[in-house]
Amino acid sequence: LHDVGAAAFRVLGADRPASWIGAPLQDIPVDDPSRAVLIEYHGHGTRASAYAIRKGKWKYIHAVAAPDQLFNLEADPDELSDLSKARPDIVADLEAELLEICSPEQENARAEAFIEEQLAKIGHT
Repeated sequence: LHDVGAAAFRVLGADRPASWIGAPLQDIPVDDPSRAVLIEYHGHGTRASAYAIRKGKWKYIHAVAAPDQLFNLEADPDELSDLSKARPDIVADLEAELLEICSPEQENARAEAFIEEQLAKIGHT
């Protein structure tokens, strides 16, 4: 979403704060195998937060309360064959990409606290 925001600023011709992250979508090649994309999920009713890094043909999933997974999306677009044990080199690379962006454990703790706060506000504890 940071990139979407940067794209909106570009389209509007508005100045964007220099400290904001993200690159305008207009500047991002469609198939850039070196670009890592973060996906995160903090849903009600899940055991914990989950994060994914997509880079080139690889998708690495780090779930705070479950084993990591790795998929080759070119060969396995339905994500049926976990390659995390067979390709620890790719897991290490993509995990490093994730850790450059955030600490999954800290973000999970923050998300859990927010969910608890929401539940308390509606009287569900």
